[in-house]
Amino acid sequence: MATNGQNGHSHAGSESRKLVALLAVAGSISDAQSVYLATPGATIEGWTELERSLTPLRRFVIDGEDPYVSLEPYEPYTGTPTPEGDCAEDRLPLEERNPKRLAIRMMMAGDTSSA
Repeated sequence: MATNGQNGHSHAGSESRKLVALLAVAGSISDAQSVYLATPGATIEGWTELERSLTPLRRFVIDGEDPYVSLEPYEPYTGTPTPEGDCAEDRLPLEERNPKRLAIRMMMAGDTSSA
């Protein structure tokens, strides 16, 4: 049996997965279920989970429903504010931050000659 080069999965298994996805999204759900359940190791619980995952995509493709996620951010990302206290050093410019951290590391190591 030849493999498709992706984690040792057989080429036939890969084609089955493509067919199931194509049928589930743009074709017949019952045909997709039949192909899925004919795959070795497939279970009805696995089909139920797969169908639940693909239903929103099917509604988008077939019915033209808007996607349940938006590609546009809800509001512009402003970053995460730096908290006061232990992380207050992070507010300093990089060139001022690193020497202070180096001095703290040297002090913790017991070398007080350059601190």
